[in-house]
Amino acid sequence: MQTSDLILVTGATGKIGSSIARHLQRLGKEFRLLVRDPKKLSDFPEAEKVIGDYGDVESLDRAFLGVSSAFIVSGYAEPGERAKLHRNAFHAAQRAGVRYLIYLSTLGASPDSCFPMSHDHYSSEQFLKETGVPHTILRDSFIPNWQCRCSTRKV
Repeated sequence: MQTSDLILVTGATGKIGSSIARHLQRLGKEFRLLVRDPKKLSDFPEAEKVIGDYGDVESLDRAFLGVSSAFIVSGYAEPGERAKLHRNAFHAAQRAGVRYLIYLSTLGASPDSCFPMSHDHYSSEQFLKETGVPHTILRDSFIPNWQCRCSTRKV
């Protein structure tokens, strides 16, 4: 069951997630923050907070319950594991009937990249597409010129 326009923001203790949350707050939107440690969110005393982690499926199900849309910031894990954690979040959103997802990926997400995290982001994007949930994928360009350094990788 969804609350009319409740928006879930993950990664709210980080730079991007907290910026999104501040913007939603300024707009007067109803939002929920998924955090591992709610004490780190002193900037949002009025915001609804739910404790959770991409590795804890039950916590994700609680976080997405009643949500109409969500901004999913990339979590951190070792190469090869990150996409599995993102898949947990995407599936929780799907189970909850979330109407729209925004996922923060990375520029150069590709199965052929020599940058290990680009593989994970590519896989994450595929997992998101497989859910059938309408979505937008944003590709952050946090590492400039990495493609030039990777030109000799054998696939």
